[in-house]
Amino acid sequence: MNAHVSYQVEPVVRKDLDFHLNEAPRFWFNNDPFLTRMFDALSLTFPDGERYFIECVRMFRDKIDDPELQKRVADFIKQEAQHGIAHDKMNQLMKEQGMPVDQFTTTLKKIFRFELTKRSPQYNIAMTAAAEHLTALMAETFYSHKKTLENAHPYVRA
Repeated sequence: MNAHVSYQVEPVVRKDLDFHLNEAPRFWFNNDPFLTRMFDALSLTFPDGERYFIECVRMFRDKIDDPELQKRVADFIKQEAQHGIAHDKMNQLMKEQGMPVDQFTTTLKKIFRFELTKRSPQYNIAMTAAAEHLTALMAETFYSHKKTLENAHPYVRA
């Protein structure tokens, strides 16, 4: 694969993050159980989703000749791993609060394993690209409409 980056893009920045999630209250979104658990449910999908994205990108890594694109792929993998770790911490907190995290993540792992073993690499990388676009849209929405998350605890909102 001889894809070359022909536009200026900012490098992916990897940071060691600690959000102090254990200091956030049980119902961290305006003390509202529904809103809290709605966002918690979304968080449940992220660690295994991030690992799925990494596996999908790795399937194509050896086909990339462009050194700059190789570096960006390595940075992407590091960034996704960091995201997964942060959401693993959130999921562990939910587990400590009595949420059935393992029930959900076991099913999710099976789904991703099916996709990786039964679908083509092209399908999986397309799913990764689509999911990354979706998360970018969500992030853009939350950043451009800060009022949406203003009642979330600052450690979780970060």
